[in-house]
Amino acid sequence: MGDGAWRGRLAPGSAADVAVLDTDPFAEGSAAPLTSRVLTTVVAGRVVFADAEVRPG
Repeated sequence: MGDGAWRGRLAPGSAADVAVLDTDPFAEGSAAPLTSRVLTTVVAGRVVFADAEVRPG
């Protein structure tokens, strides 16, 4: 696509799609992704969801 310089990595100036969970889905077993709580979601470098319990302010 020609946009490898700013996609696909977590770095300043890069577009990022990230979900932050309250557990490690790889360490807790196969059911962990089904029971994990999403704390924050970032799409294209912008926070689109932040749980009210963990949101600053």
